[in-house]
Amino acid sequence: MMRGEWIDPARGQATFGAWAERWFDTTVTLKPKTRSGYASLLRNVVMPTFEDIPLARIQPLDVHEWVAFSLNRGLSASRVRQAYHLFGAIMRAAVESGYIIKSPCIGMRLPKLSQREMLFLSAEQVGTLADSMAKPYDTLVYMLAYGGLRWGEAIPLRRGRCDLLHSTLHVRESLVEVDGKLILGTTKTYANRAVALPPFLRLRLEVHPEHHVDKDVDALVFTSPNGAPLRHQNWSRRHWAKAIERAGLPRGLRIHDLRHTCAPRSWCSRELT
Repeated sequence: MMRGEWIDPARGQATFGAWAERWFDTTVTLKPKTRSGYASLLRNVVMPTFEDIPLARIQPLDVHEWVAFSLNRGLSASRVRQAYHLFGAIMRAAVESGYIIKSPCIGMRLPKLSQREMLFLSAEQVGTLADSMAKPYDTLVYMLAYGGLRWGEAIPLRRGRCDLLHSTLHVRESLVEVDGKLILGTTKTYANRAVALPPFLRLRLEVHPEHHVDKDVDALVFTSPNGAPLRHQNWSRRHWAKAIERAGLPRGLRIHDLRHTCAPRSWCSRELT
């Protein structure tokens, strides 16, 4: 007690489920998509094992067995790692709040992630993909590949953010889909930035709004045919998958790979064949 290392044993009898609920209520500052991911992990992966167990009774071996069980029932290495790190954060908070002396998350060897090879397109392949895309989304392909915008940054781009006089896009916000709802917020890094446009893309963006964008400065540059914001899954199924097939590109090519293509080093890296 004099060293400040003693805690009231009664506090450790609080169940993990009750403590996790209190902890989750403190995550309101996280981005909605991150918070939704945490809720899913807790509900589907963590709580079924630990919800009713008192915090002080959870031992390192229990955690090791839980990780092994999760892998054996078919969860991916990525999801198991995410669940373990979330569980560890909750238990560390319990230590910091004086509910338990130390976290049981020690000595754990987590499954390694398989390294997915990044896919890059050549300038010619970007052109072929854009030509295979239904208009006006060919311009969107060029913007993702040459501007390096994330999908969530490109979709809420507004007419007023396109400074074509100075060949610049101003990226200020991001649109994410969480539990079927579109939520507008800050960019992934919370930072605003300016994106320089190559001359050909500036010319395309000069023409595009005249035919496809409302005159209002807050009008979205790219929308669905009915004027609604684009949804990643719908657009990918209806347009992206068909375009990469017509262009003869690998089916595994993701929309986000256009951002990799834009990275300065990618143009001197391996091109798709």
